[in-house]
Amino acid sequence: MFLHGSVDHLFSNMLVLFFLGAMIEQEIGHICYGIVYLLSGIGGNLVSLYMKLVSFNTAASLGASGVVFGMDGVLLALVLFSNRKLQNISAPRVFLMIALSLYSGFVGSHIDNAAHVGGLVTGFVLGSLVCIVRRRFAKR
Repeated sequence: MFLHGSVDHLFSNMLVLFFLGAMIEQEIGHICYGIVYLLSGIGGNLVSLYMKLVSFNTAASLGASGVVFGMDGVLLALVLFSNRKLQNISAPRVFLMIALSLYSGFVGSHIDNAAHVGGLVTGFVLGSLVCIVRRRFAKR
């Protein structure tokens, strides 16, 4: 999640994370964002590794796209389960963004879709946990 194949690859991931990450970090806080960021990347990479092992694929995977999809998952959880409204963001928009991103990965070549799906699921689960914890503390 820290290595990239080219400067263009690094730039495209960082550009998405700059906008998406800033919005999520503002919503959940710096420390929580850092934890969710790292765990989403690890989750995406673990799913990728598992899929490579079961399919005997020895190709290397590079990039932070598992994290990018993890942040998509966090955003989806925030939209669905947070008590607060996010400005100009709705569940249909987030679903469409995720669907188009997944589609572009599945029709492209040399793309680690297992890392994308793993990051997305990990981010969604972590984002849901963030919402649950925030609700519990808000009741107290």
